[in-house]
Amino acid sequence: MDTSDVQLALAIVGGFIGFAVLHSSLCSASVKELAGNTFPKPLVRCYRLAFNIFSLLTVAPLWIWSHSGDVPCENMLVRWSFAPFGESVCDSPRAMIYELDATPLFVVQAIQSVALIAFVAIALRSYDLMDFSGLSHLWSKNFNVETESQPFTISMIHRFVRHPWYTCAITSIWANGSLHMPLLAFSFSATAYFALGSHYLEDRRLVESFGSQYAEYKKRVPGIVPLPWKWLSSAEADVLTKKRR
Repeated sequence: MDTSDVQLALAIVGGFIGFAVLHSSLCSASVKELAGNTFPKPLVRCYRLAFNIFSLLTVAPLWIWSHSGDVPCENMLVRWSFAPFGESVCDSPRAMIYELDATPLFVVQAIQSVALIAFVAIALRSYDLMDFSGLSHLWSKNFNVETESQPFTISMIHRFVRHPWYTCAITSIWANGSLHMPLLAFSFSATAYFALGSHYLEDRRLVESFGSQYAEYKKRVPGIVPLPWKWLSSAEADVLTKKRR
């Protein structure tokens, strides 16, 4: 195996660990409380938006490193992201673990396309994207950086899985027609982050925000992998959302 592949794989795993620590810390109630008490309100309103931009900027190099065989090294952003390794690492070919032939490649690409379409559909139908992005926080009168700004609701897809975005993202990440060591490192690290982060951090935060409502929902609906025997009917979801915290 080429040493550049090992270099990139180790950098991706290390980068994801650093990303996870920073991302989780900035999501914590203590850091949000500190920001709310330290910065003037106009700046605090920018917290969620700045957090999302920071998250994208920090994970982007990891994605570029993992797709170094697919992205053009002539691109200025790609060259900049490979600066710690040198241009030769970007230009060197990756040692493939596998490459699919035409028929299985078509099937895998179809699965990836369905996962990406589902990701977008869920975003448009099941989430308030203005709130999620932080844009609505810029002018909200009742904004509080430490609390959830939306009530507890259960959309149609959330009756079957608590974190459908992660389900789609993990499916799309692993649905590749070829695989090399840097891409394997990225896929494994991202999957571990989604699985561990959703279970140990996001679910805990949502239980703190929504109390017994989310705690019961968590018991009755799986996190990322849908299970045929574990889901809510429309009537059960309505009862749970109307239940007092």
